Amino acid sequence: MADWHPLPLGSSLNGTPSAPTSAPVIAKLELLPFNALSWEDFERLQWRVMRDVEGLRHARLYGDRGQAQFGLDIVALAPDNSGVALQSKKYTRFGAAEIKAAVKKFRTTDRPFSVDRLIIGVARTVRSTGAIEELAKQGRTLRPISLELWDAQELSHLLRGRPEIVIEFFGLPTAEAFCLPFKVDMTVVPPAEVVAVREAIARTPEVTTGAQQFFDEAAAASDPSQALSLIEAGQAGLRDAGFGPHAAQHDKDRIRLLADVGRAAEAARYVLDQFWVALDQGLSATAQLTRSQLDELTKLAVTNEHVKRYRRVSEVAIDLYLNPLAYVPDIDRLRIGDPIDEVRLALLAGETSLANDDQEWLTKAVPVFTELSCISSIDRVLRTRLRLLLAETTADWSELLADARKLNLGHDLLGLVTARYARDCALHQKFQEADLAWDEASGSASLARQWGEASTWIFSRRAFRARWNPFTSDDLLPLQTAIRRMGTSSPLVPAADGAYEDALAALSDQKLRSAAISAQRALRDAVTASDWVGEERARRALATILIESDEPALAARHLVRAGATKAIDALGKSLPRDFIDILDDLNAPNYWTVGTSYRLIAAQADLVPDERVGAVSERLVDELAAAETGTTPDLPAFATSRYNNSVKALAGMADRLDATRADNVLSHFEGQPPVEENHYRYHDEDEAVVVAKIALTHAPLVERAVPHLVLQPVVHVT
Repeated sequence: MADWHPLPLGSSLNGTPSAPTSAPVIAKLELLPFNALSWEDFERLQWRVMRDVEGLRHARLYGDRGQAQFGLDIVALAPDNSGVALQSKKYTRFGAAEIKAAVKKFRTTDRPFSVDRLIIGVARTVRSTGAIEELAKQGRTLRPISLELWDAQELSHLLRGRPEIVIEFFGLPTAEAFCLPFKVDMTVVPPAEVVAVREAIARTPEVTTGAQQFFDEAAAASDPSQALSLIEAGQAGLRDAGFGPHAAQHDKDRIRLLADVGRAAEAARYVLDQFWVALDQGLSATAQLTRSQLDELTKLAVTNEHVKRYRRVSEVAIDLYLNPLAYVPDIDRLRIGDPIDEVRLALLAGETSLANDDQEWLTKAVPVFTELSCISSIDRVLRTRLRLLLAETTADWSELLADARKLNLGHDLLGLVTARYARDCALHQKFQEADLAWDEASGSASLARQWGEASTWIFSRRAFRARWNPFTSDDLLPLQTAIRRMGTSSPLVPAADGAYEDALAALSDQKLRSAAISAQRALRDAVTASDWVGEERARRALATILIESDEPALAARHLVRAGATKAIDALGKSLPRDFIDILDDLNAPNYWTVGTSYRLIAAQADLVPDERVGAVSERLVDELAAAETGTTPDLPAFATSRYNNSVKALAGMADRLDATRADNVLSHFEGQPPVEENHYRYHDEDEAVVVAKIALTHAPLVERAVPHLVLQPVVHVT
């Protein structure tokens, strides 16, 4: 097993080919010239097919790559966590003997994880009867492991629809002769100084573009159809010259004229689209003003059902967006409007529920998410966001990860999918997997020139390390700094710029409703973008606003998810008569949420209702047992420790334990390893309080409790 080692990011297998190897192009190519590749480039190509066509990750190599070996042994995991092995050599000849030898080697080699598929890779075409028969024979002996042969014909089949790989390894002429029809897209970005000059021409753009003449003629026209054509011509001239906002100022006239000529439904659809754009950008005031145009259209087209329906869509969306407590109606009430409106309403509600950890609502919405994600006409980003909600709710990531890693969604969406997967892994304490996924996400974002997301995901990776591998986060700081200097980019998922700052400003002015709405938007943006740092700070800000708004239970939910132990202490102590029921969060999938929940119970131990004492104390005793077996991840040196905070909660409740649980607790402390001189345990003081209360309330345990107190270490943590 020692000969297997992870495929490093800087491995030459992940590199580009030494030089494109062109094929003689006379007519349409049937096979790619794999034999013309150097052995190093053939190995790179094999791994590219595994990684970008098959979607495999977490690769491990066998032995050292080198020219003497002329071959590659690699195992990797598919998105469904099944293992795949590849044996590849650049054979000059390949027949039954080579197949038999490859299978024998596979059988006699230990691997780091189980394998469900064995692939034999070869650069030439295999057609001999003996080789085909031997392949079938060996396939039968390997069952249930499947055996595949990637010869020149099969590799050509896998690459025919992947022109980006063919271009990289064989050049553009070969790709044009071999691949399915494709188009090379080149993004043209105007120089910054040109844009600045154009935007500076803000004197009278209607006059400089000639649009004003169209608008004047429209005002004088008596025929609504003619006036509409003139207005649209003027707007087109403004947009073509780069003055889109100026063109939008004439929308009111265009919408009125559309209604006059019997096209009210078209006008309403246009207004609703503009409404969604404003809401995406967090411009709620603009969205409300845009919605007022639908009110006007309703008066102009009283009987038009489309207009009424679109107006209802805008009302539901505004109610969702402007709800300070993130209330979400039943999913069936959101099935209104055109399919695109149903998708947008479902996303707004779904991402709000995800940010507020409303698993019950999300679970009920799964059938609707599934149905809407299959609508062929919706934008690829919207569809991917629906699929992300499905994966996060059902915990089934295999299909979405497979599509993303095979680059069926493009590098930009590969970045988003893997970043959200990283967040999900982080919340479920899959520490290393989360770290690797954020790493992959930032790399994919860089390839898509999404510099903002790339920097955010490196920062998320750094911040999350504090939860499992502290003191290593600064290793990533130089990389984050370098990515930040690459420039800016438009976010893949629209976000409200300054929502977090708006929340703090409104809180400072005691405009609590506005503050909560902005904080909810900041939280939703952070969660949908997998911004770990932004999510934590938004939760803290939202909790502060909710406390000021006399919503302590909702505030506590956000504080425990942020691991805000000092704030949760203060909240618990500020309510000497009101118990905050946070017990459901003791089932959270990570130690910091559970640990912070115990911290709140500790602060309110006297307020735990009598009927809940049994359930709470049972959880606390179970926590001690789990610590003994080491079955729950924890960082005892940190304030969010689930074990230390469970002991702290016991210190508050020990005088309410029944005899059996008191005995269990005392046995746990008695069974701890002895402490060295001048050393201490983080929970020593709380342990002493627990044991003292047990001694005072359970007379039969005094003879065990008192000696334990006497033997407590002298040095205590302060």
